[in-house]
Amino acid sequence: ITIINRVPGRSDFTIELEDFVGSDDPTVAVKLLGSEISRYSFRDNIDTEVSELSLTFGQKATIPITISVPANASPGGYYTSVIIAHLPQGGSEDVTGAKTVSRVAQLLFVRVNGEVEESGQVKEFVVTPTTPVHVSGSLGFNVLFENTGNVHLAPYGYITVKNIFGGIVAQIPIDAYYALPQSERYREVLWEPPFLFGYYTATLELNRGY
Repeated sequence: ITIINRVPGRSDFTIELEDFVGSDDPTVAVKLLGSEISRYSFRDNIDTEVSELSLTFGQKATIPITISVPANASPGGYYTSVIIAHLPQGGSEDVTGAKTVSRVAQLLFVRVNGEVEESGQVKEFVVTPTTPVHVSGSLGFNVLFENTGNVHLAPYGYITVKNIFGGIVAQIPIDAYYALPQSERYREVLWEPPFLFGYYTATLELNRGY
């Protein structure tokens, strides 16, 4: 991982490991757990070599990250992030005495090969705005995907819009995105339609990522 100091003067940074999981909110991709150890933790098998460093303005440091997979590791997905925190210098406190610490997370997706449980499904496919008649403006197609397995998936596909005669008006791609185990995640795809008149249907075809 490469760190560049963009703050004038000398700055101190810390490097920590923190587990992450899928969020209970399907609109939020991940949830960082702080000191909590998740069931998908891999932090004991990740070495960052250094835990803190100091850089002057414009200086760059490359930190090697070593991931070691134990011989007895169970097949499945493991999810730990490397957190780079910029420690504020003196005089950066607000009126309450609190200091703001800037943090950047590099997410690590580790998959141990073997017999894993890959399963997922579309739970909802809706269009916004939800009015029965659309006059003008963009349309949003919202896909709610549920990952019920024990390894992350990367669903992708496309949406086909047809007119009342069955003619294809548009094919809208859904680029691959990740869905963590035992979680739900929304994906919104925006479409700027041409002039439309009449009745239209939208059909979702989603590859579940396995």
